[in-house]
Amino acid sequence: MYLGDHIRTRATVCGHDDFIVKIPNASHHASLNEGDTVKFGWSMEDCRALDVSGVH
Repeated sequence: MYLGDHIRTRATVCGHDDFIVKIPNASHHASLNEGDTVKFGWSMEDCRALDVSGVH
């Protein structure tokens, strides 16, 4: 069965549980289990700031 090239999972960040993380589906990545504590980050070049005044 092919699951695709990425795995999407939900993470709790700063008390919010709606943070979606996309992880490449590769054998060298460790398996994740519900409740695991993980560290993740990203490069500044990959970030985009959004104007919160437009959010309703």
